[in-house]
Amino acid sequence: FPKSDRACHLLREHFSLVLKNERIPIKLQSIWMAQFDLRIKEIVRLEKLRRRTGEPVALETFGKYAIELKNNEIFFITAKADRIDKGSNGFTIYDYKTGQVSKRTLERFSPQLDIEAIMLNNRSFKSVSKGSVSALSLIGLGSDPKQYEKLVTKENLVQWRSGLVKIIEQMKLELTPFVALAKPLVNNNFSDNYLHLSRFGEWNDNDEPTETLIETYPLS
Repeated sequence: FPKSDRACHLLREHFSLVLKNERIPIKLQSIWMAQFDLRIKEIVRLEKLRRRTGEPVALETFGKYAIELKNNEIFFITAKADRIDKGSNGFTIYDYKTGQVSKRTLERFSPQLDIEAIMLNNRSFKSVSKGSVSALSLIGLGSDPKQYEKLVTKENLVQWRSGLVKIIEQMKLELTPFVALAKPLVNNNFSDNYLHLSRFGEWNDNDEPTETLIETYPLS
């Protein structure tokens, strides 16, 4: 890994190139570059710490995992892991966030990492060799770059898989609605595209649901 000054220079060059290739307006480029300069040293420092325990083996890698439900139906889960490192204790899966992260976010609001751990443990990421998952981590690239990590045990993987299958069977076999939020926010502060798919605005998520039966017809 390059020395800190060299690493900062290379990262800044790459960020500048990305801004130009994406045709970002010049005024915005200047603002974003200034914001990036404020956090680049901490981003590099955290990366150097990560390189002490492992090396990247896959970036933005796709995986597909098949689960057999109790009715013998096969349910497929697909995922894209931001980054997977391999160290002496096993694999670490990283998820990058452009904003702020916290330990609470990792522990309670990052189920995608738990699912990716299950998938990696079952060799669902073809670009990654066989091995065990030792840790999951969130990397925040916000105004105050942070990283939080949690260790993964065999018991965790068994528990997570059991819970995942239970949720899928409940939603798929019992015709439970696919809601965007398990616990709707009181202030209705939706901030990403997936939540917009719930068509927020046409109803209140805190309203009691109305059940409607829909007939299905075979395709001709």
